[in-house]
Amino acid sequence: MTEAAEATRIDRLLSRVAEVEEVQTARRIARPLEPEDLDDVEPGLDLDRLREVRWRAIIPRRFHRADLSGFDPEVYEALTSWARRPAGRNLVLIGPVGTGKTHAAVGACRVAHWSGLNVRFLPVVELLDLLRPGGPEGALYDLADVDRLILDDVGSERPTDWTAERLYALLNRRWLEETPTIVTTNLGPAELEEAVGPRLFSRLVGNDAVVLALYGADRRRTAS
Repeated sequence: MTEAAEATRIDRLLSRVAEVEEVQTARRIARPLEPEDLDDVEPGLDLDRLREVRWRAIIPRRFHRADLSGFDPEVYEALTSWARRPAGRNLVLIGPVGTGKTHAAVGACRVAHWSGLNVRFLPVVELLDLLRPGGPEGALYDLADVDRLILDDVGSERPTDWTAERLYALLNRRWLEETPTIVTTNLGPAELEEAVGPRLFSRLVGNDAVVLALYGADRRRTAS
């Protein structure tokens, strides 16, 4: 298959995936996509291929290949242990810019995605855009139902009463349902608590959440 034909095929698959997910949202169904959902596009589609296509759609290109290799052994063990048995626990990754927090967050959710669970990745500023008046109807409840929600760069948003209330509404709902949320932030614990408020901070780090500090050289500069 030529590169152009493969690109067209993937675009067709992603278009069909979006249609199926729109129907699921309208019906408030939370289930993984199955090959039969796309039979009218490509009969007999391999399930792993479908999940690979979906991964490309939900994860930014820079992190398509993110995994947990290359981290300090202690960090690696904590991340893989959480990924195997999150049991309703959040994963909170803190540390300076460029220490691999987003890479770790995506890598820790890779197993969940390939096992058929629903993963969503959103920078927090994009999340807040979705939750604004005039945004997609029911966005908060749809995001509350996601099996693994990665919120990138929490604390970078401009703090207002509205942003605090919306973040609390979403994360409190996920906390009540014991659905894991994965958070990255450049802030330390005390700064994060000040930025999001004590109620939300308690929801993030409570219930035996895994809180990991990633330090070291800026991986972005090292890579360049």
